Amino acid sequence: MKFTSNLFASLRLAKTGEGYEVFDVPIDNLTFSVTRLHSKTHTKGHSHNETDELYIVLSGRGTILLDENEDKLYPGDFIVIPRGVFHRSYNNGKDDLIFACIFAKYKGRGK
Repeated sequence: MKFTSNLFASLRLAKTGEGYEVFDVPIDNLTFSVTRLHSKTHTKGHSHNETDELYIVLSGRGTILLDENEDKLYPGDFIVIPRGVFHRSYNNGKDDLIFACIFAKYKGRGK
């Protein structure tokens, strides 16, 4: 599967929230999504008891809360989120924060 230079035109809108959109790539046994988090907003935050998750920051800057620990996010960063760890992403900047998420499909998300 090839994706165009307009990344979001190649993806399926999976979910929207206040200040963000999540787009999914159709892959059989893996969830690969891209989140666009608008300026001065944050995700709701959640945890996955079924699987670990990997974030890859594509553009923008922000912070991520992993349980009680906060880290800065920069383009090119990889963040491993172990199963069961609460995580929430914040965009404190003026540009969109865009990051890819990869995790195994599980009942309730992708299966």
